[in-house]
Amino acid sequence: MYLQKWTRLLLLIPLLVSAIGLSPAQAAGPALAADDTKIIWCPAAVSVPVSGKNGCTAAFSNVVGLWDAFVAKKPAVAGTIWLGKGYIANDTDQFWDGSAVPIPAKYPLTFKGGWNGLGTGTVDLSHPTLFDGKSLVVGNWKGSVTLRNITVQNASSSTPQCTAAVCVITGGSIKLDRVQVNQRTNLYGIYLINTNGGADTTAAAMTITNTKIINNRITGAGPQNGLTIYSNGTVTLANVYSEGNDGSGAFIDNTFGSGDVILNGTNTFLDNAISGLAIFSKGNVTARYLLAYKNLAVGAEIYNNYAASAKSVAITSSGGFKGNDKGLVINSKGSVSLTRVQSVSNTHIGIDVLADGKVTLICSGVYGTTTAPGSGLYVRKLDGSSAVPAVVLKGFLSYMNLVGNTPNEDVAGAPITRTACP
Repeated sequence: MYLQKWTRLLLLIPLLVSAIGLSPAQAAGPALAADDTKIIWCPAAVSVPVSGKNGCTAAFSNVVGLWDAFVAKKPAVAGTIWLGKGYIANDTDQFWDGSAVPIPAKYPLTFKGGWNGLGTGTVDLSHPTLFDGKSLVVGNWKGSVTLRNITVQNASSSTPQCTAAVCVITGGSIKLDRVQVNQRTNLYGIYLINTNGGADTTAAAMTITNTKIINNRITGAGPQNGLTIYSNGTVTLANVYSEGNDGSGAFIDNTFGSGDVILNGTNTFLDNAISGLAIFSKGNVTARYLLAYKNLAVGAEIYNNYAASAKSVAITSSGGFKGNDKGLVINSKGSVSLTRVQSVSNTHIGIDVLADGKVTLICSGVYGTTTAPGSGLYVRKLDGSSAVPAVVLKGFLSYMNLVGNTPNEDVAGAPITRTACP
């Protein structure tokens, strides 16, 4: 009889919960919060990390413990280091040294910041993992390396292998997404190398997206670039912002191979102590929505004249260059095409092009270059003296420049075709 009474009471509980407006989850009480202060390595195939299970290491509160476990494990598989959003790396510079783990170094390695913690396989993009005063370095690696959703601020020291707040040296591809470096120390901001010393003939790409590098500036410490890239593959930037660095905002050299340089999204380079953006390549260079303001030397300088054959340079959507010493400088064996480019109030030259192919400017303009030589638009062949085969100006305006106001652009007598902006 007593059993029947308890059975009836249990059957009534869902009705009572419904009557007072509680969901079953609310009725069960508050869920335990995931521990988001830990870090763990798991095989890349594991979607929800569990400490010590499914091939994962144990979860640790510091990098020393995780590194020791990783070295002992020596996993021969692609892996992910999950970094809790509540974990703050402030105990030691983090150096993942491939020479100490030659077998794991052959495989892809991903650092995934902002992890919501044990029992979850999700990340919080609004809460990147913080490296406070410490650097993150991956060196002597062979496989691809990916960094996601990580902020590094005021790293005061680094490893002897690389004096940067964030550094990756590998023979594989490199990807950064949502990485932010805020510096006021004498380190480079982000330093990336995947040339393998130039000995590896396999082209390895680099992709940098949604990344910000700011305030990498210490007086008297020498030039420190915000972003430095050496690659033998195609380099792609999308939505990169680099401001207030003591060197160039971004320095890209992929002349170790023949890959292209591609700038997508909106890339902004502001108030850097040398150039905003410097590109050296043997491939084609294409950009859209490129902005370079108030850089001490050149807003953006693009050199792909290193190619064995002619490669082109094109800004396909828009570009803005304002308040630099020179706005835009291009050296190319191929053709140059600039669409909706505005070069305004630069000190010495607005747009400076040395190219062996046709030069085309569409719906573009140069204004306010008033200091000698004061050229608004300056165009020559690579030899620096003779005229390019043709200059096409579609809706081009040039005024308030010391030299080169419409219709007298400084093009060394090259034939000019003028039409309206399409």
